[in-house]
Amino acid sequence: MRQRYCRICKGWHPTDEWPRECIEHYEAYLGKKRSDIGFPAVRRDHMDDLWHPLDGNTYTSRSDYDAVTKGRPDVVEIGNERQHITVPVDDTVKDDVLEAMSMVNQGYKPNLSEAKLSGEGWVD
Repeated sequence: MRQRYCRICKGWHPTDEWPRECIEHYEAYLGKKRSDIGFPAVRRDHMDDLWHPLDGNTYTSRSDYDAVTKGRPDVVEIGNERQHITVPVDDTVKDDVLEAMSMVNQGYKPNLSEAKLSGEGWVD
């Protein structure tokens, strides 16, 4: 197992399991977001079988799939652009979502026969 020295926390970490805390410290140290830090982006060419809606063929090579899409001038591929708008999340909403996820993970199931939907949300 390869390890690398972290200059932020002064500890050694496995390169395949870098702790999230150290990534956040590194971001604060540099004043950058993780997405701004230069890491290599690896894109495998092999993929599971994927049906292409333009020609009806099934592809296992990502480059072949993309070649069909980019080879048609009348087709515009959307949804792959980088998102620039970020909306801050209210901490109260974040806490409510985390609490709900915790309840579901612990096995909570609401009794839907008792709950009523009034249009304003769930009401007991």
